[in-house]
Amino acid sequence: MKVKYSVEMEELPRVKKQEEVVFDHICKAKDGLMNTEIVKLTGFGARRVREATLYLKTVRKIKVGYCRCHHAPIYYKL
Repeated sequence: MKVKYSVEMEELPRVKKQEEVVFDHICKAKDGLMNTEIVKLTGFGARRVREATLYLKTVRKIKVGYCRCHHAPIYYKL
């Protein structure tokens, strides 16, 4: 006879998406963050950060301001 096993799986915590991690860091920053600052804080590659900020802009969670020289975008929470 076969013995039936009943194994209960532990509830594993959900891993945060890159967009969520980037958004959390932007929310914590009072003066906003530039891409290079987000890369240093998160440890993600520059391309992944740009993709995450592009997604967050399309879903209207962040807004973009520019530095005084109008070169570097600074991201703020809406």
